[in-house]
Amino acid sequence: MVNHWLPYQVYACRMIARTAFYQASSAFGFRDQLQDSLSLLLLEPKLAREQLLNAAARQFPEGNVQHW
Repeated sequence: MVNHWLPYQVYACRMIARTAFYQASSAFGFRDQLQDSLSLLLLEPKLAREQLLNAAARQFPEGNVQHW
């Protein structure tokens, strides 16, 4: 299932363009970004780590998160 186009599609559509069929507002969803970065974990671990740290930076001490 993993070929050349899957990582490109995830990176281009979700990380760079911030869009998908179900999310056309170009906003970053906290959970969505983490789920999308999972698909890059084996192929681009550095990028997945950057996304995880970026998301963790927006978590409050109470556990709530900022959607950006």
